[in-house]
Amino acid sequence: MQIVAASTKKDGVTVVMIHPGAVLTERQAYLEGKYKGILKTAFTVHNMILTIEKVTLEGTGRFLQYDGATEPW
Repeated sequence: MQIVAASTKKDGVTVVMIHPGAVLTERQAYLEGKYKGILKTAFTVHNMILTIEKVTLEGTGRFLQYDGATEPW
């Protein structure tokens, strides 16, 4: 994705990778409330949308967490 980001930046295309975190899905509903740190889907999606809205062309090629923090490679 970094290659895609570098090759499309000149065209004004912003490319970022987003890690949604540990997301509680329908298949894992039985885990709800048992482990700290498991995120509900709606929470993660909402925060990813907020993160995407803030990304600029200067940030192309970055790997981000759902909350906009830089995710280490």
